[in-house]
Amino acid sequence: MSQSLKASGELFRCRLLLPISSPPVEDAAFIADNGILLAVGPWKDLRKDWTGSITDLQERVVLPGLVNPHVHLEYTDMLGELPSQQGFTNWVDQMVQLKRSWEPVQYQRSWLKGLEQQIPCGTTTLADTLSHHALLGCMAKPPRGPRLKILLEWIHTQDDPLPSSSMDRMQQTLTLADHWSDGLAGSSPHAPYTTTPSLWEALGKLPQSPERICSVHLAESVEEISYFQEANGPLFDWLSRAGIQNTWGQGHPIRLLDRSKLIPHGMLAIHANILEARDIQILASHRATMVHCPRSHAFFDHPPFPLHDCLQAGIPVALGTDSLATIKKPAPIHPFHLFHEAKEALKQFPTLRPSTALGMITFQAAKVLGLDKKVGSLAPGMACDWISTPYGGNPEDAAASIIESIPEWDHVVSAGQPFPLEAFE
Repeated sequence: MSQSLKASGELFRCRLLLPISSPPVEDAAFIADNGILLAVGPWKDLRKDWTGSITDLQERVVLPGLVNPHVHLEYTDMLGELPSQQGFTNWVDQMVQLKRSWEPVQYQRSWLKGLEQQIPCGTTTLADTLSHHALLGCMAKPPRGPRLKILLEWIHTQDDPLPSSSMDRMQQTLTLADHWSDGLAGSSPHAPYTTTPSLWEALGKLPQSPERICSVHLAESVEEISYFQEANGPLFDWLSRAGIQNTWGQGHPIRLLDRSKLIPHGMLAIHANILEARDIQILASHRATMVHCPRSHAFFDHPPFPLHDCLQAGIPVALGTDSLATIKKPAPIHPFHLFHEAKEALKQFPTLRPSTALGMITFQAAKVLGLDKKVGSLAPGMACDWISTPYGGNPEDAAASIIESIPEWDHVVSAGQPFPLEAFE
């Protein structure tokens, strides 16, 4: 241990540490100072000559704060309000009607309620896809909670070049979203059927950075594929009644985006349920990443998500919660708990290892957001974001056991600062 580690920071001891980016450590310890992890390893190694403060977490397992790469906080109060049995398009129609009936204060209340629920779930970082941009003007900064990356959702259905006034408003909104975000905000053109090539071209003209990820709901449903490939089906009929026309052409939406040369490098594909081998190859060629939302997938009874084909193609895949508008009542006590997604993923993919599922809500989730050098694992130089729960089982069974139990967290720490969990009850 270096002299600098002996004299600063705090040393924590725990029964089991799951760093995610490296093997589990029994009788483990980690040292943190000023919100950064300085060392991670066996207690017997880190305690040598240690003269600083020590906190013994005793019979607990410690793992990184969870990372939710896809959520819509503003729809929190829509939990259980929309049916799933009548198909994807019917759900979208009722969602649109419900959104139109809401007053601005309802969006704000619902968003804040969703934010407040993250910490008890152990989520210390999340990417929120925000459609009601007016929320950004309601508060200078959100209340203290998880690290935020705002992804501004955009809808544009008339394929005309955006005027300079619209570009200015988009830039101003992006600047406001930056103030809410840990780092830079990003963009989320909603889906190919609600956007146009001209919108994607305009988004490409906004200030670019590797931190400004672009996410899109893509190839989510059979109805979306029928809309683009066959010009029929419930979604085609619904959009036609609304006066919205297909501006991309005929074919699979991923191939249409690729043909347009508008897929940004590293695009984050949300859902992407209906894929053929060619589509997976296209996404891999653009270094795309993916978020699968297992409970949302089950809610709509979509065709099987091609997880193993995507992983084999080298596409990073994470798990997200989506919105609570795709959760049925009665809801669990902590409906945003990412372990619900991990548990459902293990059900959908019986050969998936629990440790891999755990990585999909930590390190892989951070990776698809471009934050894997900061959060999502416990290693020197990473942010001191960690959570813990009592655990007395076998170390080799830890991932499976804690996913199955959907644990309550007794410590939730972000940047070295603990959250008083009683404040969120």
